[in-house]
Amino acid sequence: MLRYLFASISLLVWCASAQAQVGPMKAILCDSQAQMAMLLELKFGGGMPMQDALKAVNKKAGKTRACAHSIVYMHKVKVVQTLTLEQNGKAVVLNIMRGDVIAVQTQFGPVMVKPTPNQALTQFYAQKLKQPAGYSI
Repeated sequence: MLRYLFASISLLVWCASAQAQVGPMKAILCDSQAQMAMLLELKFGGGMPMQDALKAVNKKAGKTRACAHSIVYMHKVKVVQTLTLEQNGKAVVLNIMRGDVIAVQTQFGPVMVKPTPNQALTQFYAQKLKQPAGYSI
């Protein structure tokens, strides 16, 4: 119990000093910007159900979790691409966001992610424009 309390306090202190942090955030994360763009094209541009779009992207990537549902804390979040797709005759504007994962939410609370010495755990997610804050695809 004390260990989890310490981890949570450490995460809060660390997040307070980080710039542009987000979390906890429930989202679909992808390993690359291209994978996220493909997922959005299939889902919004092609009308494919999300689960089928996830399977298609993961199959092409050759990884079962190239894109997956997660609950994470991120920092250094920024927009890297904006897409405008058509869904049911209406324009849907989406931002592809890039950020470094700093913790993953588990049943015991947040667990810090330890990046390799020269590389952070960078992931990509999407956000529809003109939606309530905190909602991610």
